[in-house]
This record gives sequence, C-alpha cells and structure tokens, in this order.
Amino acid sequence: MNWTITTKSDQFSAKNVATLKEMASMGTISGGDLIQRPNSKEWHYAFELPELQDYVSPPSEPETPSKGYGRTIIGMLLLAASGYFFHSAYQYRQQATQTISILGQGENELKSTEGLILPTEAVVYSDAYGNDKTGKLSKHTKISLERKKNNRFQVKSEKGTGWVRSKDIVPGYLFLTSQNEKNEKIKFFNPHEYLEIISPSLLPKKKDDPNSLLAFQLYNKSGFEVTNIRFEVEYEDEYGKKLSSDIIQMQGFLSEDDTATVGTVIAQNEFGTHTYTTKEHFNNVLLRKDPNLTSQWVDSLVLPSNLSYEEINLFVVNADVVTD
Repeated sequence: MNWTITTKSDQFSAKNVATLKEMASMGTISGGDLIQRPNSKEWHYAFELPELQDYVSPPSEPETPSKGYGRTIIGMLLLAASGYFFHSAYQYRQQATQTISILGQGENELKSTEGLILPTEAVVYSDAYGNDKTGKLSKHTKISLERKKNNRFQVKSEKGTGWVRSKDIVPGYLFLTSQNEKNEKIKFFNPHEYLEIISPSLLPKKKDDPNSLLAFQLYNKSGFEVTNIRFEVEYEDEYGKKLSSDIIQMQGFLSEDDTATVGTVIAQNEFGTHTYTTKEHFNNVLLRKDPNLTSQWVDSLVLPSNLSYEEINLFVVNADVVTD
C-alpha cells in the first residue's frame, strides 16, 4: 500500500520510502504536510517521521507570548486526531495550525516522560480496557507517562494513578530536540505504527467452504517485543464504498525484528469462534494444550462468509510493548 500525503490544497501518494524522500528533497513535501503510513489510519506531520528527518524541517514557530506559558509549539493537536478521507485530514490540519502552549520553562519545562491533558476534561479509567471511571483531569494538567496499552496511557498525577485515552494527551517526548531519542519514545508508545503488513492477499472462496481467506505476514520493526495486536478489516463494495468493518484480536507475541505468519485456528463448529494468532504462538502454546489442533490451522485470517464485498483494507490499530 502507498503512503498518503495531504497538503493544504492537494492529496497524493508515494509508493515507497524512496519516492517519499525524493518528493521531500524536491520540495513537493514540506515539514507541515500530513502523511499517513501504509496500513495505518493515523496522520502525522512530515517532520515527525524518522524517514524524513534529514529532508524536512518543522514549521516555523510563532512568536512566544510575553505572558502565560513558556514555549509555543505548532500543531500538536493533530496527534490526537486521525482521519481517512481527504476532507477529514484537511480539517485536522486546519485545527493543527492553532498553537498549544507547553507549561513551564527551564527546569520546570515539560519533560519527555510527561504529558499535558488536552481537552477541557479528560476521563480517568481504572484500567486499560474497561469502562470503569475513577475521575477526571482538567485541561493542561501535567501528568507522568508510565506506559501505554489499548490506546490509553497509564498516567500519574497529584490525584493518583489511572488510564487516560491517548487522544486526550499531548506527550512531552514529541518536543525532544534529539531526533533519535524522540524516535525511540514514539516507537515505545506507538509500536503499532511500526508493524508492517507484508504481501496481503485475499484468497477466493471455495464451493465447499464459504469463508474468504486473508493471508499475510507481519513484520515488527518497532525495536520492541509487542503483544495485544489488533487489526481493523474494512469491507468495500465494487465502488469503493465502505460496507462494514471488524476488529480482529491476535493472540501471542511478536519479537523485535521478527516476521510472523498470522493465521486462524478454525472453530470446530458453526457456533464456535475463530482464534487469530501467530504461527509461533500456535506451535509453542496452543498445540501443547491440544495436539489435535493441527488440522484446524489455516495460514490466513478467516473473513465472514455472510457479507458480499469486493475489496478489503487491513490496518494495524493497536500493539502494546511487552514490559514485564
């Protein structure tokens, strides 16, 4: 899949990193343009991408206010948003031209391990997955970032510890002057952006088996072992209109710099559920529990048979770094 670039007046694509770098060196892409990675639904500024750090620069900062907060940064609001269509991306870019002031100066300046609450109020949850709420944090509250799971940060504040949605936080690591340090933090907190789907193919249905089979491999270039990997599968009709989507949870772990075959343990009957997993997890864990599963392994994801669709889009929407 291609990289998608959105400027103020246009949207176009690049087929690979080499083309992306060539566009940047020619001035076709500037630091303030929005770019969407292949197999991703999130948008980033060009200057934030490690691949373009030697080719583009951040937009010029406006004059720092004489009162109130210290350093002023352009466009961090973008990181709390994502869009798939051009008009959505342009809307977020317009929002991102507003400035967000960062609390403190000097020793009190926002640290790379800290963040700021973005909205007027942010809900604090008891864990990374549930909906139990423990309180709220007000706008511009400074918090400590502990880890990230399920698109929520575990944070510490004067009120205690809890989990806050990532879109409600401006993380301090985005303002690191060292590109290498910033890249490491971005990879640690957003490893799903560095999981590459390789050679996806939609296999045709068989007469005796109505399931469609989506085959692919997954390469982990985040630099960390990851787990809790989730994919979103979008189904489109012949005109490219989205019909529906599914979230697929994958069992197992994916080691640093490793490539895994992703597949399915087929349900034994029509009332069962498919287990999506890696080949390694299947061999090392599931087969030890039930050696008879061998005949149920398929080297692909099993898609629903009751949906009439022509094309699919596949995205990695979550992955958590293994820290324990």
